[in-house]
Amino acid sequence: AIRISPSYFQLRVHELELTSDFLQKQAEEKEVERLERERLREERKVQLEIGRERARLDKERQHFVNALDVLVESGDEAGAARLREQLGEVDKKIETVDYRAANTRAGYVYLISNIGSFGERMVKVGLTRRLDPTDRIRELSDASVPFNFDLHALFFSKDAVGIETAMHDRL
Repeated sequence: AIRISPSYFQLRVHELELTSDFLQKQAEEKEVERLERERLREERKVQLEIGRERARLDKERQHFVNALDVLVESGDEAGAARLREQLGEVDKKIETVDYRAANTRAGYVYLISNIGSFGERMVKVGLTRRLDPTDRIRELSDASVPFNFDLHALFFSKDAVGIETAMHDRL
């Protein structure tokens, strides 16, 4: 003849709801922290890549400058003109790298899918600031997925962050 009073039952139900809400919020916070750690890790990779590329281009530029000085001193104007042209191309590449380092919103937006991981009707919209965006897609393909990702779209934008956000909102 033992019974549970309705008020006690309601309190227990309320306690379970609160516990469930709390655990859900904890899980959401952990996911946000995980995404932030992943974003910071990706940002560090981008900065290292940009630094290495800038150092490589500076070295290449210095080689061209040295060779140009030698050609000018020897009077080879045709060779000097060719080197000036190549030096201009290197300077453009340096400007691009510097722009990418300074503008954190610029990058590549990509659209990929993986039937083995997501199913047929699911796509991933993402962005990367890497100089070679296919590195990021290859990296994702190595992340314990049964198949490599299929790349459907890839484009550079000065506001990749805004475009990715708009695509996520729209999809």
